[in-house]
Amino acid sequence: CVICYDCENIDMLAPNFDPGCGGAYFDGQTKEDIDADGCFTAIYPQGFGMRSVDGTSDYEDHFCENYGDDYNFIGYCYCKGDLCNNDRCQYCINNNATTLL
Repeated sequence: CVICYDCENIDMLAPNFDPGCGGAYFDGQTKEDIDADGCFTAIYPQGFGMRSVDGTSDYEDHFCENYGDDYNFIGYCYCKGDLCNNDRCQYCINNNATTLL
């Protein structure tokens, strides 16, 4: 069972829309999932983001996937534990992730 922040700021009609979803230190809507044990954050260009429960539970704590380049960065980070997905993947240490700081 895990509780994660659950939001996006891409689709204004989404039930979990929150304009602050892409920011660091997010503190908003949450979602509980009794079958999951982790959360994720997705960071997109121009400050867009998405946060929710990691439905796969296949990823280790602080696992990062990064795509794109410095001007079109897309990053996914995964964490274990309640409300762990409030940041912008600052713990990702590859070259693209440093642009998020």
